[in-house]
Amino acid sequence: MSHWQNDWLYKWIFDRVADSWKELHKKGWFFRWKDAPERFAVVEYASSGSAEPQGVGPVERLWFYDERGLRLATDIEKREYEDNCRDILAAVDDESPLPPEEGRATLRGMLTPSGDFYREASIGFRIAGDRRRLWLSECFGPLYGSGWVYEVTGEGENAKFRGERVWVS
Repeated sequence: MSHWQNDWLYKWIFDRVADSWKELHKKGWFFRWKDAPERFAVVEYASSGSAEPQGVGPVERLWFYDERGLRLATDIEKREYEDNCRDILAAVDDESPLPPEEGRATLRGMLTPSGDFYREASIGFRIAGDRRRLWLSECFGPLYGSGWVYEVTGEGENAKFRGERVWVS
């Protein structure tokens, strides 16, 4: 795989991340949202043959995006992120050993004051081994997210992306 910092496909993904950040932080974007995510966790999942656009599988790389821009997470931050994801899944699992009120408290602590967004929203993606398919999901809040599958033709400035939304909340 190409080095991500100089790769046209990663640039396209990170441009979309920056556009999403600007859109969510635009003043007066939507009358009922008083706040927006404090940062995005941008997660690259290991490529697989799965057709699912949601983040599943091992984390290949993790970045954070906020008002200062994009930065690659440290190994420690990556492990903490993976541990936190496991804790969240355990909190919402029907067979969780946590009492329901504790699970709900865990999830409430993840929300911005208005409850519309996650404090740390996530944008996850996977790139197929042949780089002709891209799965991308955005999860900004409990009721605000979507998943896309893109067919990629061409490369670099000549690349074309044909996307199909496969889930929305």
